[in-house]
Formats: sequence, structure tokens, C-alpha cells
Amino acid sequence: MVQFDAIIRNIGAYTSDSILITRAAAADPRKREIVWCNQAFTNLTGYSLDDIRGLCPDILYGEATEPAAIEKIEAAVEAAIPCNILVVYHRRDGDPYHADLTLTPVKDPSGMVSYWVSTHWDVTDRVRRENDLAERNAALKASELKMQEERIQLAGVAAVAEYAQDMITITDTDFRILWANDAFVAKTGFPMAAVRGALHSDLLAKKSERYTAEEMAAKAIEDGDFEDAEVHNTARDGTEYWTHLRVTVQRDQDGWPTRFIMVERDVTDERRQRLDLERSRREIKIAAVHDPLTGLPNRRGLEEALARMAREAETIGKGIGLMHLDLDHFKEINDTLGHAAGDAVLQAVTDRLQAMLGPNSFAARIGGDEFTVALILRKDGTFVDVFAHRLLTSIGRPVTFGAAECRFGVSIGYALQREPPFDLSELMVQADIALYRVKAEGRNGVQAFTPELAAQTRRRKVLSDEFNIALEHGQFKCFYQPQICAETGSVVGAEALVRWQHPTEGLIGPDQFLALTRELNLEAQMDRRVLETVLEDRARLIAAGCVPPRLSVNVSSRRLRTPDLIDEIDALEIPKDALSFELVESTFLDDSDQRTLWTLEALRERGIGIEIDDFGTGHASIMGLVRVAPDRLKTDRSLLEPAVTDDRRRRLFRLMVEIGDTLGISVTAEGVETEEHARLAREEGCSVLQGFHFAEPMAIGGLVGYLSASGMAAGVA
Repeated sequence: MVQFDAIIRNIGAYTSDSILITRAAAADPRKREIVWCNQAFTNLTGYSLDDIRGLCPDILYGEATEPAAIEKIEAAVEAAIPCNILVVYHRRDGDPYHADLTLTPVKDPSGMVSYWVSTHWDVTDRVRRENDLAERNAALKASELKMQEERIQLAGVAAVAEYAQDMITITDTDFRILWANDAFVAKTGFPMAAVRGALHSDLLAKKSERYTAEEMAAKAIEDGDFEDAEVHNTARDGTEYWTHLRVTVQRDQDGWPTRFIMVERDVTDERRQRLDLERSRREIKIAAVHDPLTGLPNRRGLEEALARMAREAETIGKGIGLMHLDLDHFKEINDTLGHAAGDAVLQAVTDRLQAMLGPNSFAARIGGDEFTVALILRKDGTFVDVFAHRLLTSIGRPVTFGAAECRFGVSIGYALQREPPFDLSELMVQADIALYRVKAEGRNGVQAFTPELAAQTRRRKVLSDEFNIALEHGQFKCFYQPQICAETGSVVGAEALVRWQHPTEGLIGPDQFLALTRELNLEAQMDRRVLETVLEDRARLIAAGCVPPRLSVNVSSRRLRTPDLIDEIDALEIPKDALSFELVESTFLDDSDQRTLWTLEALRERGIGIEIDDFGTGHASIMGLVRVAPDRLKTDRSLLEPAVTDDRRRRLFRLMVEIGDTLGISVTAEGVETEEHARLAREEGCSVLQGFHFAEPMAIGGLVGYLSASGMAAGVA
């Protein structure tokens, strides 16, 4: 089940179809209990996994669920066979909806069903449209049958009835009118005197039109006694209308044609209704697979068009490629300028895409700000990367909306399958994985799918599933790297670096899990757990007879904007001057709002220092530094190494230190790996040094030993 579960969960993260997994009961395999559902299922039904775990899937049944559908599902379960059925389900709030359900058994090696996987999506609108069309078709067919019965009766009984409502004429074999009823005169607009003796065609057909009745008469003579057709007519005043015409042949005793009886019923309105119905059918069919705003194929249209492209590529022996495009910062456009501006951007992106696509490619819009481009590969497909970068440049140009310029970026992930047979579902998943990597690395770029990416995604999914457990079980540990006074060499602080002590994989670095805290919205819980651990470790230092140095803790800048942070700090009863909070420059200095500045001041009042980490790597302004007024700047390690051999880089490093000196802020040099690094940092005025030259990050027990070996009664920076 572990492998099966991982596969299903991985697929479930990337599909819009609702997925529900149930376990067959050991005592009675026909009974099932829910073990898992994906987010799409929750979005559709309102049930979360916690709501329904262990329950029977018949919670989705309700008063609108047809017994026949339930019987078919139960029969499939009893027979342990797959089934596909339309069934009426009910959401958590009781609202019914039509679902297209596919139920598939998963058997163990002994052939017994152990799980059932059901996928379904809401087809209520489709069912409603199909029912409406069926009703309209039935009404039209009934109307046509009624008309046919009436025409047959008129042909035999009232063909020459003077006062019939249908238009009736009798002509000779040259189609010259011998007799016409009042209905014919009234409809055509010609007086009776002009009608008699006139050619039938002169009164009903335009000069440019073919005379249909003559062809019908010839066919009636050859095949039988009468012929029916729908014909176009023009009245004397130019009014155009349609009639159902029956041409009946009258014969003499030898069987030779002598007369034609023509009975016509006006079907203009019926024809219009029929054409409207046909047009509605076409529109419904198109709407089902196309996006109404851009006219591009939607997600279902993509699947159909991609399948056609795959068949074509297989025929000519070529591969296929799929790009997944996501518009960066599109939500901000909607939020600030309104949805009309967002629509204008989507239409502009569509136009730009269409302008760049060739005959062997197409685009689709599969989500709010998501597009795909599918194409047949040329040779080995190396041109796809070039084409993707061209799309990146072209599509990402600003779009003018009124007096505003809508600016956005484009992230593109793509995948290739160079030869058939093609796995289109896997191709879409691979393009999604590549897109995810682009967005994770800062967006506005291009990434090709690789097997390594897939492995990383699987690993990320596993870690994501285990993350909450790790928090609950205290698997996150703090390691400490001492900070050394540049002048005296004494320990003046230590930075707490969090690591994940995984039960099977060992120690996992923060580069593999910190992004998960943001994605899972667990930054607050992580920050609190780290603070609690640091305070516990500080207490261990004191118990071991060490005077603890100030400990630095990395805190996310988003955390500073949460209203409950100060209350949590107060609840922890942190001693004054015990801790410093490190904040990353590139995401913090110039983004500090009044709420953040108030929080920083409240932290200072509680004796917590403020340090700016990775100083010199971002684009923050001097005014940002003045506003935040940190206690310490930490130069990024990337600035120190090249400063040893490059005079220009040394001047840059010196400038970073001088900025701190000018503003009265002490500077810590990070990345001190050698004595030469240490000497340069001292010469340029850094007050504190940190790096492997002095010590690697160590567990709290190692820090106790380090401080003891240093003869440490900890100094003050």
C-alpha cells in the first residue's frame, strides 16, 4: 500500500478530478471504508479527509440518488469489477450534483480486492444541457410526425380542398398552374387571376434559385406517386419563407402522368427552431471543450487535441512536447486593477501565443492564469528550449489597460516524449513538475523536465507528508555555530541552525524543508518550535555551568507581520539579551510596513536583538536600513571569499562594513573559512567573525564542550 498510496497521492496532487480511495473490509470485501481523498474531492463535495475517514462512501448518496445507480455500484463491488456510471451525489451541505463516476478495484497478489479507487467530476451542467436538448428533440420529432400525418391526410383527402390552410396547387406536367386555393394566393401575394396559367416556378422561386419542385416531380414519377422536401420560397413582396412541399403525381388509366398536386405547409418557424437547436448543440459542444474568454481549448479540449496530435505524430514518426505556462503576479493585477484588466491580460497573452504558433502546435487555457502549448517535435526537439525562451520574452511584455500598464512574468515548464507510444497523462505531470521547479526558484524562467526533477518531487512529497509528524515528535533540532569577537577571540554569540533529524534518512538540511514551511503554512509553528528548542538548550548551558552567549535565531519576515507574535514571545518568558532574531535582507528591509516596525520595537523593548542576515546580496536601500535600525549586519559569505584576491571585491566588502559603521551598526563577517579570511575581516572593521575556521555547527552538547574548552564565562558583544 505504501507504493500504491504514494503513486495515488502524487497523481492526486496534479489532477482536477476528484479521487476517493476506499478499503475493502476484511470480513466482507463488499463493504468499504474511506481511507483517502484528494483536494479536488474536498473542493467538490465539501468533505475533508478528516470528516470522512473510516466512513462508508454511501455518505454521498441522498434522496436524489437513483436506486438503480446504487444497485449497479453495489453489483460492481460484489463482482469486484470496474464500473463507470452517471450517479447523483450529494455534497456535504445536501446540494445534489450529477457525477461521472469511475470505480476501479485494486487487487492484492492473491486476487482479492484490497482497495477501490473512484474518480469523478461534476457533470451537472452537461446533464442539464443534454436533458434540455433531448426534450427539444422530442418536441421537434413529435411536431414533424404530426406534420407528416397531416400532409398524408391532405394528399389523399383534402388535396383539392378549397378552404385548406395548406397552400395547394394543381399543375399540368409543364408546371403551369391549373388551380390554386385561397391559402396559396394569400401566402404568395399574387391575385388569383395572375396565379392561374402562370408557371409555378415564377411565383415561388427567385431567378437565381433552382426550381426544386421540378426535380421532386421527376423523382416522384420514377420512384412512386409522391415526393417530399423542404423548399425555399419568395413571396411577391420579397418575403422569404420555407415550406414542406409534397408533390403528388396524378396518372391516367395507362399510368402516364397528367397532373401534379402540390401541397405546401409553412415551416419557417419550425425550421428556425430546428436551426437554433442545431446551433445550440454545436455551441454546447464547442463550449464543453473551449474557454469562453480566449476561445482556446480548455482542459478537456486540451486532452482531446493532444490525443489527436499524438496520433498524428505517431503516424509521421515524430515526438511531441508540452509546455505548461503560468503567469506570475497575475493575481495582483486582478486585485489592484480589477478582473477586466485581468481579462485583457489573458486575451493579450492568447493573441501573442497564437501569433507564435505554427501548423504543428496549439495552445490551451487550462486554468485562471495557466496555459499550455503542445507541439510536434522537429528532429530531436532541441528547438523547444529556444522556442520556450522566445515565448518567455514575447508573452511577458506589459499589457496596457486604460492608463495602467499591467506587468507580469511568465514561468514555463516543459516536457518531451521523443518517440511513440506516448503517455499523455505522464507528459502533463512532467510539464507540471518542471513548472513547479521554475516557480520554486523565483519564477519568470524556463525549465525542462528531467528524471532528477521527478525524483526530487517524489522526495518533496514524502517530506511534505512527514513534516507535521516531525513537528509533533520534536524531530527538528538546533545546531549552533559560535560567533567570535574579532578583537579578543572570545565567544560572544552563537547562531542556531535548524536541522531535521529524520528517523530513517538521518540529518536533513534546511534547503530541503524550509520551503515546505511556507507551502504548508507552518511558519508560525516552526518558528515557535525553534524558539522553544533554543530556550531549552540555553537552560542546558546554564545547568552545565556555562554563561550562555546571545543566541541568534532565524525568523521569517512574514512571521513579524502576524498579530500574535508578541503575545507568544511574552508567553515564552525570554530573558533579556538572551536572543537575537536574524532576518533576511532581500525579503525584508524595503518591505517593512508600520506593523512590522512596531513589532521590531516591541521586540527590542523585550531585550531581543535584531540582526540582518545575508547583507549585501539583495537590493535594499540605505533608507530601509535606517527605518529598521538593526543591531547587527551579517555580510553574506559570498562577499568575503573573492575579497581575498580581488581588490575591487575587497573595496565592495569594505563598503558594506562602512555602511554599518556610518549607521552605528556592528558587522558580523559570515563564511570565515581560513585565517586569511579572518585577518581581512578584522582589518576591514568587522567586530564579530563566524565560520568553519573557528567551529562547525554543533549540537548543544558540543557547544557545552566548546565553551568549556574556551574557558568560557561568555562575554558580551
